[in-house]
Amino acid sequence: EASGYHYSDAVWAQVAKDEWAFDRDGLRAVLDEVSAKYGGEKKVFLTGLEAAGHTVFALAFTHPEWFRAVAPVAPNYAGRWIDAWGKPNGLPIRCFVGEKDELWHVFSKQWERAKREGYAHGFTGFSQVTEHGRGHEPMPDRVLGWFDGLR
Repeated sequence: EASGYHYSDAVWAQVAKDEWAFDRDGLRAVLDEVSAKYGGEKKVFLTGLEAAGHTVFALAFTHPEWFRAVAPVAPNYAGRWIDAWGKPNGLPIRCFVGEKDELWHVFSKQWERAKREGYAHGFTGFSQVTEHGRGHEPMPDRVLGWFDGLR
């Protein structure tokens, strides 16, 4: 909600004009600043649970060069914000899902669509892990463990 953010009217007008560009460019600015000021890595890891999958996939598919790996967790995918596909570069994309996730029957279809569309554009690094005993949850221990293993 707008009341939680303290941006000027000019910034809100920019957001209204192209919400995705605002988010994408804002993330790029944060990554650049962290790299420049604090020595952060140039290519980063990205994760997100459920609805965050829309953003995870849009960023991975349009700017794969920004990431070392991405890990959507029980993701949504509707093909939003993909105006031009990036150049596939072997980007690992691992979906994490809980064995007890009662919503997976819905989200699995969206994961399959993301893979299908990704493959059609040359992305091949897809994999899926089912976490036993886990439900519909972000699983930072498993996701960060996978990211650490890729280092």
